[in-house]
Amino acid sequence: MGIKEANIYLDNQWNTYYAGQTINGRIEYVFDSPKKVRGIHVKFKGEAHTEWCESRNQETSDGKTESTDTMHTGHEEYFQVSYYLLGSNSGNEIEIPAGKQVYNFTCALPPVLPSSFEGQYGYVRYTIKVTLDRPWKFDQETKMAFTVINAFDLNLNPSYKVSKDLEEHNSFFFCYSIY
Repeated sequence: MGIKEANIYLDNQWNTYYAGQTINGRIEYVFDSPKKVRGIHVKFKGEAHTEWCESRNQETSDGKTESTDTMHTGHEEYFQVSYYLLGSNSGNEIEIPAGKQVYNFTCALPPVLPSSFEGQYGYVRYTIKVTLDRPWKFDQETKMAFTVINAFDLNLNPSYKVSKDLEEHNSFFFCYSIY
């Protein structure tokens, strides 16, 4: 009893954007019965996280070797935009009727953002999270990732305009033996 479906759709079929572009999308809910909510909240977030471990072996004064591990972590938030599509966190309850309900959202990305990245020691991620804020009950969240590409204009650096020459040298040796 409650939500049958919850899907986020973006205006770009590849879910890929350049820094500075505007994201337009919608959340589509299908309810099998009316739902009382405080609101529907959307949150856009861009963040980076890194983590790795270094091991060092040190010799103690009595000649034994001890291993010490040092964990390094870092986190950076690039942007966060959040607002209510319907209702508010301090408002009265709203009853959403049964059936399919669609709520549109939009967000302008900051003009300078690093490209999305996933690696062994960290990531740069961009996400959209839509929350069905329900009073006195657990909130229901729908989340999706999108990709940001930082366009790099090679024309801005004059050293990239200098022509480069490529020389290739090959050496051949002739070797034979007499039995």
